[in-house]
Amino acid sequence: VFMMVKTRNHSGTWLEAFRQHVLSIPEVTDFYRIGGEYDYMLKVTTSDMRNYDRIYQILIQKLDLEKVTSYFSMEAIAEGRPIEP
Repeated sequence: VFMMVKTRNHSGTWLEAFRQHVLSIPEVTDFYRIGGEYDYMLKVTTSDMRNYDRIYQILIQKLDLEKVTSYFSMEAIAEGRPIEP
């Protein structure tokens, strides 16, 4: 699952709290600050929708987030490809 997060708060204090909170969720395998419509992208590995919902509830419980949208990967066509010079 790729979770896209938009926030209203961009202070350093908020970012550190958000960073610690996200990194405390073991199912988050990748975590990026990004440009564009959303501020952060999380890659979450989960076994089913029930577990995804549990992770989502953990994510939103501590911090005020403006928007969370998720995209569900149905198939990994190419993953971890090396960059060729």
